[in-house]
Amino acid sequence: MKQKLLILILAFFILSASWAQTPSFSKDTLRFSVNTFDGLNLPAQIIFPPGEKSKNMLLFINGSTPYDEKGNMAAMFNPEGKPAIQKQDFYFRFLDFMSAKGYGVVSMAKRSFAYPSKLPRPSLDDLALDIVFLIRQLKNQNILTPENDLYLVGYSEGSVVVSKVLGLLKEQPAGCILLGSGSDAFDYQNSTWEEWHKTDIYRKLKSWTDEQIEKEYNQWKDIVFNLRQMDEKTFENEYKNNRPHGFGFASWESFYIDKEMSLYYPEANILDANIPLLICIGENDTAMPEKRAAKTYRNLVQKGFEKATYKVIPEEVHQYHKFDVFGIIDSWISSNFSSTHFEINTNDEQLINKYQQIQAWKNKFGKLPYLGNQEEAKILFEQANPDWSLEPHDWFSLGLKLIGNGYISESQVAFSRAAVEGSMIESAALVWLGHLNDLNGNRKQAINHYRKALQCYPGFPVQHSHLNISLSKEWIESRIELPFNPEKLNLQ
Repeated sequence: MKQKLLILILAFFILSASWAQTPSFSKDTLRFSVNTFDGLNLPAQIIFPPGEKSKNMLLFINGSTPYDEKGNMAAMFNPEGKPAIQKQDFYFRFLDFMSAKGYGVVSMAKRSFAYPSKLPRPSLDDLALDIVFLIRQLKNQNILTPENDLYLVGYSEGSVVVSKVLGLLKEQPAGCILLGSGSDAFDYQNSTWEEWHKTDIYRKLKSWTDEQIEKEYNQWKDIVFNLRQMDEKTFENEYKNNRPHGFGFASWESFYIDKEMSLYYPEANILDANIPLLICIGENDTAMPEKRAAKTYRNLVQKGFEKATYKVIPEEVHQYHKFDVFGIIDSWISSNFSSTHFEINTNDEQLINKYQQIQAWKNKFGKLPYLGNQEEAKILFEQANPDWSLEPHDWFSLGLKLIGNGYISESQVAFSRAAVEGSMIESAALVWLGHLNDLNGNRKQAINHYRKALQCYPGFPVQHSHLNISLSKEWIESRIELPFNPEKLNLQ
């Protein structure tokens, strides 16, 4: 039987200025908001390691997709402008591993997440200024003191923002780490597709022919030149939607960032800052290829910069799926910037084992059908550790597979964990909790769940193709009038 489940996930962030415990990491978390240069309020947080507060703090600057301070990213937004989120695996692993190594980790929501419809959209300078104001607030509140060493860590587009921040700070941090090239610039005017920094990696990993690479190169060349000749209004109203090369731009993408990314070189700001620099790149990074990062490093060395360390991680990709990067960063800082050699310790082994268990579980879970595999469904439910911080849609899908195999009480637990307040799957999870209460004869509680589901209805239905039903607003309203009838769905 073919199954198709369309789920969009939405989460709201909550601003506070109090200490709290995060179940994901069981570490102290300070949450606060940052007042930016143009009057916005962006939520931020610091994850402190267990025990005493760390001397070293890492300020993590994320990539191009809108993200909040908690490691959630949003590649799309609903009609009301609310983000449909998913967790960014690398960010969560970064928090886990680096706090376990004794570092405090600072992060802040990107303005495109908190204010997705605000025009004009942000520039790289705007993003850099947000970080400057965050650092200023950390100092004003005596969170960051002369006794603390601050390191800027930029991932992907964040590596570009880091170099911009260096150009704006009066007092430089102890060092900076670029998990990326710090630039995506390329001289399309005077170069050829054979010289393009993505050519070699496309040949290696995608097995593309020269014709395919040249076509891709020419598309990006056209995009770069077009961006230089238009204004934001044209980009927003026409260019984003006309799909000139068969693909469009995401609704949150900024004309100013897309335009400058093809022109910006980080070397000048790095040279002026004159602080220790680590460029760490994956051998198989297709988004910011190693060739581009190597050129940044060579340019710095040729200009006499002696504080740069360059490290390529074999077989690593843009998402840093391996665990080497955490040991490399720690070794580089701990050795006073003289070494990137590391050995996996006991804490590393425990965390690696945790994430390997999660991935193994997800691999098995992804292959599990919605109907007809009772024993495996029960086993996976028992293995699903609440401390794994699975996403609401994982619990929701597990609930569907459990009820499809006759495990009513277990599915109720799964749907309860899926009904996270503020998430877009909350309404659908509440509907299924209403269904289960109907099955158990608890009509009053079922109606209560249906009414709550209506209150948080996201504006569009969740489809269950394998059941041939749609959890639409009309479906929920009809369940308030008539109990859920599983016989029509072939559920026992």
